[in-house]
Amino acid sequence: MTKLGWALVATAASGVLFFFGTGLDPVPELAWLAPLPIFLLAPRVPGAAAFTCAFAAYLGGSTGTWSYFWHSLSVPRPAGIAIIGGSALLFALSVTLFRLLIRRGHGFLAALTAPALWTVALYAVSRLNPTGLMGTLMTTQADRPSVLRLAAVTGGWGVEFLVLFVPAAVAAALAPRVRGLARLPGLVAVAAALGGLVFWPLPPLTGPTTRIALVAPGQSRWAVDVATPDGQALVQSYVDQIGRLPDGVQAVVLPEAAFAVDETSRPRLVDAFTQVARTRNLDVVAGVLDTTPAGRFNTALAVPPSGSPVEYHKWHNGGSKNIASGTELAP
Repeated sequence: MTKLGWALVATAASGVLFFFGTGLDPVPELAWLAPLPIFLLAPRVPGAAAFTCAFAAYLGGSTGTWSYFWHSLSVPRPAGIAIIGGSALLFALSVTLFRLLIRRGHGFLAALTAPALWTVALYAVSRLNPTGLMGTLMTTQADRPSVLRLAAVTGGWGVEFLVLFVPAAVAAALAPRVRGLARLPGLVAVAAALGGLVFWPLPPLTGPTTRIALVAPGQSRWAVDVATPDGQALVQSYVDQIGRLPDGVQAVVLPEAAFAVDETSRPRLVDAFTQVARTRNLDVVAGVLDTTPAGRFNTALAVPPSGSPVEYHKWHNGGSKNIASGTELAP
């Protein structure tokens, strides 16, 4: 197969793996594999080709989020385009740096530097952007307790680095200009990192604990209108589930935007959760989409067992309001 053929195959493979390994519903393990075809390709093709393939693979792999950014109430479209394009550009630059160091025979340094560039750049953006950062590699691993052990020590940035370091180190060890014992440091580091994630024992729990229940339906449902019969049935089903929780649960959390409310239907939702919160003596936190013309906020409704419920509004980039504190509702 020609270099062009291999380039197309690697770009397609990485793009597919990025598509399923990242985005809004990722398969965590695929995120570790997604960069590998491009890292393997980079030292074997000209620099411009490596950059182009890396950019295309990441951009193509992000297509699952395009609709979200295009229709998002929280992220303006120019910002969404910048996020998608900027991430693809940063990945392409990381791959280009990896290729440059590999071509000079610095395999282990390449494996370290490429994920370091990626991680440091994202960290800088997260610090400069008042709304933070979303859609990173670390968020793809949120459902894997073994990886979260690392996050407990290094923060999410350690996870961000490691997810890119593993494929980079494997590709560096297999690169044509890295030979003999020079292949070992990266592979040993990968084995140590993955072994640590698997065999690192969990520390014993100390201090006070809070029992929190997560309640969600078996299917994906977004912003069901509370004013409709379907919405009323959904509210009642949550109330019933909360009522059946075991003793000792101190808080229950429901999914983001589980309900849609306006000024008329909001009291119905608040009253239902206030009653069950007081009956069970626990806090209820529910995701609510405010559909009033003046609002359009993605909110968290927090209902305590005593006192007034509070709504916390999600920050809306470029919107007319930025609400950091809660809005107290009438009990």
